[in-house]
Amino acid sequence: MSTKKKFEEVSIECILNISYDIWDRSMEEYKKTMNECNNVTYKDAMKYRYYHSKLTGDIALKLYRKYIINKDHRDERILYLSALTHDIKKIDKKHSQAGADWIRNNIGDFFEISDDDIEKVALLVRYHKSSVKKIEHIQDKNILDLILILQVADSLSKFREKSVYKEIDHDKLKKKLIEVIENFNK
Repeated sequence: MSTKKKFEEVSIECILNISYDIWDRSMEEYKKTMNECNNVTYKDAMKYRYYHSKLTGDIALKLYRKYIINKDHRDERILYLSALTHDIKKIDKKHSQAGADWIRNNIGDFFEISDDDIEKVALLVRYHKSSVKKIEHIQDKNILDLILILQVADSLSKFREKSVYKEIDHDKLKKKLIEVIENFNK
C-alpha cells in the first residue's frame, strides 16, 4: 500500500479509489474464514454489495449537497466513506455492528485519520439501519443528519438498482422517502 493520505485533505475521488483497497482487504478476510469464498456466488454477491455501496455513496453525496445548509467538507467525506463501506460486513448476521467494528480496527491503515473521524464513520455504518429509538443517545445533530442521509441513500439505491436503465418514478421516490422517515421515527 502506498503512503497514507490525510483524510481531511483527500478528495471524494481519492476516497472512492481507496475504497477498492478497503473492500479487497475485507474480501481477503472472508476468504480466510469461509470455504465458499471461492464460490462464484460469493464473488457476485461481493461485487453487488460494492456496486450497491458505490451507488449509495453517490446518492448520499447528492442529498448532502442539496439539503445540508451548513456544509462541512469533513462531514461530506465522512458520509461518503461511510456510504462506501456501510455493507462491508454484510455476510455477517449483524452486519452493521460488525462493519462498525471493522472500520474501527482497519480504516486507520488506509488514511491518516483522527480517532474522532474514525468513530464518526463507525457510527454511521453502525446505525445505517436503525430507528430513532436506537440512536436517541447520540447528541451530535450533524451525526444524526448524516445517519438519516445514509439511510435514505441506502433505500433509494435499491430503487436505482432495480431500474438501472429507467428514471426513478418520483411518486415511488416520495413514497419511499416517507417510509424511510417514518421508520426512522419509530
